[in-house]
Amino acid sequence: MEELYAQELEDLRTNGVPVGGITRPVHMTLMGDYSFTTTFDGHAGATFRFPCRYCSCIGRLAAAIKRLLPNYNEYGSIQDGSGAGRMPRTLEQKQAMASLHASGPLATMADPPVVSTTLSFERLLLMVFASEDIVPIPLHITLGVSPWMLFLGVEAVAFDSGAARAQEYAVALTPTLRRDVGVSPAPYWGGTFE
Repeated sequence: MEELYAQELEDLRTNGVPVGGITRPVHMTLMGDYSFTTTFDGHAGATFRFPCRYCSCIGRLAAAIKRLLPNYNEYGSIQDGSGAGRMPRTLEQKQAMASLHASGPLATMADPPVVSTTLSFERLLLMVFASEDIVPIPLHITLGVSPWMLFLGVEAVAFDSGAARAQEYAVALTPTLRRDVGVSPAPYWGGTFE
């Protein structure tokens, strides 16, 4: 559906808007949920190695990432929280990706470039937006209360005060999440956990 309007939006951005006989420039921002903006931006989304469209931080430092990117420390990771954005994405990178994907998606290329070049852009960008012109704000700032952040919190308590105190902290989190944050329980792993 996005493709239907991409050319019209590009024309609007390029040619401006006539107001009282005078052409006015247009500054556009891309706004929508994460799924919409990643699709529009040609990005692979949250499950890929570089989940944020604002910076080049790595989603999670798994063994596979360490093998693929020997210099993984330069990128930072989501686990670094607000310190993750060490290498912001640039307009030049996005223009290079638009040129790279002009003839089709990454999967159709005979010799695809390495992940440190593509930064999880997997298909043609419908429009090239500067990272600062994409709303909502960067993924690693909008994580909020997520299971991974909760896990890191418990890990920090365990490191600081030991396993017994971390267990108490984890048990106390449940009523706090339900009462103060509004999280409702959802069974997973066959109902073994909430």
